[in-house]
Amino acid sequence: MYKSQKLALVVDDSKMQCKLLSVLLQEENYRVIVANDGASGVEMYSEHQPDLVLMDINMPKMGGVEATQFISDYHDNVKVLALTMHSSEKYISEMIKVGALGYVLKDAGEEELKKAIQSVAEGIKYYSNEVSVTLIHALMNKDTSKSSTLSDRELEVLKYISLGNTCKE
Repeated sequence: MYKSQKLALVVDDSKMQCKLLSVLLQEENYRVIVANDGASGVEMYSEHQPDLVLMDINMPKMGGVEATQFISDYHDNVKVLALTMHSSEKYISEMIKVGALGYVLKDAGEEELKKAIQSVAEGIKYYSNEVSVTLIHALMNKDTSKSSTLSDRELEVLKYISLGNTCKE
């Protein structure tokens, strides 16, 4: 049975990273287009409307946060997976706020990256274990005099997800 190809946009200033991601995405049945900076990524997204975007953060002309914000502002149902070396809470929070559905570090293994791609492509949020731990630590270290936006049960579930458990578990 023929499986129709989807289109993925890789936005990264590293040509080697783009090449490696292209091979991986082609194995997952994607046609791939590449942009080497955020501004070109925004243009290519508007022109081609890909099914999935893999977005780096630090790039020339326009960074990934700004590019994701721009794309999300003008297009509905954008599926962006942040793929970056930045593990700080600041970057993670910024990408989530501007509409990224997932966040994975560049040192992730192939299987984790495939899982992230599949999840985000289906519209399901995906955060690598390291990213989840960073978010939990940030939540736990917030000023306790402010009211939390998450209930105790939600924090508990988030903790177990960060440890690698499934939602059902």
